[in-house]
Amino acid sequence: MVVPAAMMLLLALTTPPTVGPQHYVIDQPGVLTNATTAWVAQNLQAFQEQTGHPVFVVVARNSAETPAENFAGDDGAVLFLWLHGHEAGIVAGPGLRVELNNAVIAQILDGVVRPRMRREDADGAASYGVDAIVHAIAPQYANVAPPKSTPPILFGRAFMYTAVWLVFAAIVVSLIVRAISSAR
Repeated sequence: MVVPAAMMLLLALTTPPTVGPQHYVIDQPGVLTNATTAWVAQNLQAFQEQTGHPVFVVVARNSAETPAENFAGDDGAVLFLWLHGHEAGIVAGPGLRVELNNAVIAQILDGVVRPRMRREDADGAASYGVDAIVHAIAPQYANVAPPKSTPPILFGRAFMYTAVWLVFAAIVVSLIVRAISSAR
């Protein structure tokens, strides 16, 4: 009998990992860098060992591949990153409903995870999202720096506007210089 992939994923997420830190991150499409996967997995393993709260990250193409119900167990949480539509979700088990209530989840998703997903920065969404979840569960784990593999956005809108204005200014200056030199 063939066990559906969703059932295997459910078993993987409701059973605490026993083999090693790689089980804390399930990256089905393989979009996370090795550095991010390793950093997130190591930190989540250490966090579970110290607090007893398992936290997992699941990256999938869409929510149909990974339905979010019943994945967190009693005292755990799962950060879902769905590439199609740049969406994300967090599911908290009943033991974490105070720390990860709807308002906190919305704040993490809207302020940390979704902006990075819209920029197609799955590494940043995973690492900073995990940092925010861990901080919400146990504030003493605040400001754990994610890996440096997620570069800052160098070519954002402000940079592009500045570049366009500089090119425009260079064209205008060259036209003025050319007009002055041809007038002599």
